[in-house]
Amino acid sequence: MWRRFDGDHLLTVAATAGYLVAFAVAMTAWWFVDRERRAEAIEHFGATAAQELAHLAAEPLARDDRIGLGLAVNRMLERPEISHIAVYTVDNQPFVVTGEVGLRDAPTHIEQIALHDDVIGDVSVKLDASRFGLPVSGLLADSWLFWLAGLVLTVGFCAVADRIRTRPPSEAEEREQPMPIGHEHENDSYILVANLFQRRGVSDEQRREALRRGAAIGARVADLYNGQSSELAGTGIMLTLGPTDSLERGFEAVCAALLLRRLCRGLRATDAAHAGASLFRYGLDLATGRYAGDMTPMPADDETARRLTVSDVVLLSSLAPNGELVIGAEAYASVEQSGRLLVKEVESAAAQALSSASIPQGIVRGVVEDYDKLLRNQAEFIAEALREEELG
Repeated sequence: MWRRFDGDHLLTVAATAGYLVAFAVAMTAWWFVDRERRAEAIEHFGATAAQELAHLAAEPLARDDRIGLGLAVNRMLERPEISHIAVYTVDNQPFVVTGEVGLRDAPTHIEQIALHDDVIGDVSVKLDASRFGLPVSGLLADSWLFWLAGLVLTVGFCAVADRIRTRPPSEAEEREQPMPIGHEHENDSYILVANLFQRRGVSDEQRREALRRGAAIGARVADLYNGQSSELAGTGIMLTLGPTDSLERGFEAVCAALLLRRLCRGLRATDAAHAGASLFRYGLDLATGRYAGDMTPMPADDETARRLTVSDVVLLSSLAPNGELVIGAEAYASVEQSGRLLVKEVESAAAQALSSASIPQGIVRGVVEDYDKLLRNQAEFIAEALREEELG
């Protein structure tokens, strides 16, 4: 009798029974375990990620170091479970924001940022809930033994990864960080001008609309980079980036200029002669000791110096091709590690004979990839905020 079940028949019965057991266990896990397990995993991962980010963000936030914190946040955002990260100051102003925009129902974890027992801000981490679910195909393909083995391996990998990532990576880097070459400019202000260049065929209505939208964009960029925005009557908009505690204020000023240029790319001429051409040209320079940047009333002599400084930067912007940014020599010299900038020589005869106090250094075409990714994320965040503002 038992011989009838020898060989292929016995293997078929055993394989069928094992498949049915694995199928039943997988379906049971799907219906009764997956929802609870997903919620627990999201809660644990989100809380851990928010706490880790709050720890990493404390010192850069206290130093007002957007660049360093932005790189750390981008590295953390490479984890597929995380879809959006925002770091806010203690007065609820966005400091670093990156990731997908428009997420409303994503699981969110918020953690306060504390330094020496003082709360200096908070972090918000949004997760991609789909990353924590058990796929049906996986349940049907694997038995409970593979599920158990995967769980053990996951716990082991998570324990090792948690031990590695709890080591603060920034402490050794901060000890080796050299003092910036532009630190002597820590009390100076940067003036950024978006010049609505005179162009035949551009209607008054289009100019007014370009100034309105440019002013809205400039206000958002100024808020993000601790600056102030104002209109230059009939000329364009101006951002004043005053001194902060950041050691890379010069590089931040360039990033603010590139962000403004990126967001204003859609503002273009529509007349037949210049269709598609950008309406703005940009200039950036350092107002060394001539303008405090706080926009408070000043004595007549200081007001005169301020007008001259702004006029210098407007003239500087006029040397730029349509939609491009010209940086002055003083602003360029204040940027630490200027090799991060992609700069092209100004090819203009007027640049050689320029008598302005602002001497052109070159046309800034962009920054290296790591920082350009941060600017793309900032642009998406501001563009989404402006769209919601328009719809509201």
